[in-house]
Amino acid sequence: MINNRRHVSQKARQAVESAVAELGYVPNVAARSLASQRRGAVVLAISSDDPALFANLFFAEVITGVNAIVEETDLELLLILAAGERGRDRLTRILQSRGADGVMLLALRENDPLAKTEAGERF
Repeated sequence: MINNRRHVSQKARQAVESAVAELGYVPNVAARSLASQRRGAVVLAISSDDPALFANLFFAEVITGVNAIVEETDLELLLILAAGERGRDRLTRILQSRGADGVMLLALRENDPLAKTEAGERF
């Protein structure tokens, strides 16, 4: 009923909605992802680990813009700074384990190693 199924009566729907409000029910993210086969997360992988990145107006606008769109959904935004091998390995592990529903790659240069990760080759 919480999922807005059509075959549920109005009386049952109201009873469930009342109980949800009264009990402060919050859906279990792990259970929901098991049932839906979705993780509820997207990755923004940036091919940089320079702290000056966050002072760069272009990157600041991209990050806040992506966040603004993601906030309109039930998705979580994972930010990965993947300039180094460890960051790229972490990104690969997340993607191989299906720990995210999507990935955005940012700041790619010609022959950037990030493009050779699973994310760059799959998308």
